Amino acid sequence: MIARRGLLQATAALPALPAAVRAADGVALPPLPLSDKRLANGLRVVGLPMPGAGTVAVQVWYRVGGKDDPPGRSGFAHLFEHLMFKRTARLPDEAFDRLTEDVGGSNNAFTAADVTVYTNDVPANHLERLLWAEAERMQNLRVDAGNFASERDVVKEELRERVEADPYGRLFEALPGLAYQRHPY
Repeated sequence: MIARRGLLQATAALPALPAAVRAADGVALPPLPLSDKRLANGLRVVGLPMPGAGTVAVQVWYRVGGKDDPPGRSGFAHLFEHLMFKRTARLPDEAFDRLTEDVGGSNNAFTAADVTVYTNDVPANHLERLLWAEAERMQNLRVDAGNFASERDVVKEELRERVEADPYGRLFEALPGLAYQRHPY
């Protein structure tokens, strides 16, 4: 409820945003020393080195989201977001959580219309293991009937909590289609 109220307040403040941006026009920000490379397999890797940092943040973005759900399979992208934390050929169920959380890190994920994003924060000395685990789940995910059914039920419950039971949930689901009549979403 508080988050929704905050969203409504932020939306109400949007008309003032252009003035705030204009006020910041005179501020010169130094460019970030980004590294942007495309690997032989097509994977794009963008990095921002921070020498001496004790932790690393890794995000993996897939250009697939809710808009890619097959007809009659609404929520499929979100379901696969959940399944990506399950078993692979070399990692048992929930091992991804153990690789991050047991070393003081964290992980999360979200699915939007256009993307599915996995976020990880771990101590810097665990970067190589984290990248190995990301590659492992990208290439060798194993989905079985038990995991599929379990995560399908979790995703259905999230829908009930966030949309169907929330007084504003249906409004926020319907709003993009009502606000952007000529947009594909």
